[in-house]
Amino acid sequence: MTASAATPPSPARPRPRRPGELYPRYGFPNDLLAKLAEVGARVVDRPVTPIYGDERSGIRILRVIGPIAWLLLRSGLRRVARQRQIRARLAAVRPTSG
Repeated sequence: MTASAATPPSPARPRPRRPGELYPRYGFPNDLLAKLAEVGARVVDRPVTPIYGDERSGIRILRVIGPIAWLLLRSGLRRVARQRQIRARLAAVRPTSG
């Protein structure tokens, strides 16, 4: 028996993203902040009071901690790599003294 091609991705393992596309669901704010940091954007922290009413959170910490940890690690490594590229380009352009 083969798996159906129409099987939706699980929330813990979302579908592959295209370049520039933001992470869905609970990782969205972290991904957005990481992408803004990559381009050097300034961000302001604004307090927001969540309003849930009688609703309960649907987050399952054990299901999202791995994907979000991977998102943060990958974003951090990408930022470090980009900073190294920028430094290398600046060093190549900078005139040597002497």
